[in-house]
Amino acid sequence: TYSSFSGTSMATPHVAGAAALVWAANPSWTYSQVIQRLYSTADVIPGLNGKVAGSLRLNVGRAVQPVA
Repeated sequence: TYSSFSGTSMATPHVAGAAALVWAANPSWTYSQVIQRLYSTADVIPGLNGKVAGSLRLNVGRAVQPVA
């Protein structure tokens, strides 16, 4: 069966997976650079204000694009 869950426990595996993809694409980066990349490529969604940190939605597609 399927269930619906929410909260940081559900978000953690998604963010960890995104970080792994960014790091795999940029193996010489430090963890700080990976984190910065995730923040700088996230989408700001005003409707998320007060629900998630910074009103941000993870955008893995943008995060793994080559850095110009």
